[in-house]
Amino acid sequence: MFGTILTVGLASVAVEPSAVLLPVDENADFYVGVPVVLELEVRHASGASVVVPGELPWPDDWAERSRTRSPPEEAASGSRVERFRFEVLPFAAGRFSLGPFEVEVGDGIIETAPLRLEVRSALPPEVQAALTASTALPPGQLESLAAPDPEPALLFGWNLPLLYGLAGGLAALVLAAAAFFAWRRRRTARPAAPPRPAKAPDLEAIEALRALADRSPADLGGVNPYYTELSRIFRWYLGRQFRFDASELTLDELDEALARLRFPEAERRAIHDLLEQADFAKFARWEPSDHEARATARAAIERVEQTKRQAGAIGVDRGLRVAASFPDHAEPRAEEPS
Repeated sequence: MFGTILTVGLASVAVEPSAVLLPVDENADFYVGVPVVLELEVRHASGASVVVPGELPWPDDWAERSRTRSPPEEAASGSRVERFRFEVLPFAAGRFSLGPFEVEVGDGIIETAPLRLEVRSALPPEVQAALTASTALPPGQLESLAAPDPEPALLFGWNLPLLYGLAGGLAALVLAAAAFFAWRRRRTARPAAPPRPAKAPDLEAIEALRALADRSPADLGGVNPYYTELSRIFRWYLGRQFRFDASELTLDELDEALARLRFPEAERRAIHDLLEQADFAKFARWEPSDHEARATARAAIERVEQTKRQAGAIGVDRGLRVAASFPDHAEPRAEEPS
């Protein structure tokens, strides 16, 4: 994971920094194996830098899946508010205390208050108790938890040995015919040159983004060219991986396309935040530091790795149907991102 830093060059006002960690949906119930979305709100004086550690001390049975950062917002009395969103996954039921987490603000360290959450199991209570019991359960209690035996199925009027024999003979005949035609095809067909293996879109995008993360905005002529290249590579990847042209879509159109591809809402929000941050740098005269620009490129690599897992579940046909729903945008070309 990556640390996030933001420095704002405005006059600071004496504001007591604070950090609060809360669930995005405070009324939600939390279950084992279901992602929990948390938001860390840091309030500080303008001009102070904010650093969230790349590795937070989550409980042993929790794992961080992703994190995003929203652009800073001006608040009252000369303060600023920055929000960090975390998607974490609990793997065990029980009561947990998240934090306190340390956050570096300017030259000091502040801590969040511990956040206490209860994670429930989706299993019936008696089964959950059996799984977490420290001693062996009596045989009778174990049998009561087991599913009932299925009713036996009876066959009438069939000569099963004869049927098995006929089925086996037919299968052998089919295999022999297939082997003969395969042998004959190998004798008559000329050997063809093996096709050149095509590099997967995710590998091309990760390679280009890693090269970008090794450079600074000054190497590309400024913040605008740097974030323009980052946005171009990531949109090229989405279009190639899911078979629609994402290069000219607005953020709302892109979110609509990803929703039709059945992307999870949290993943769509993370992609929206990443590209919106690039737009801020290109059009809103926001001047991020070299460290933050490189961190954004590494965040884009993480988004590529996350969305790659969606490709198998979505399939090519659904991606083509999404492309057809945007008639002004053709299927993207196959050139590698430079």
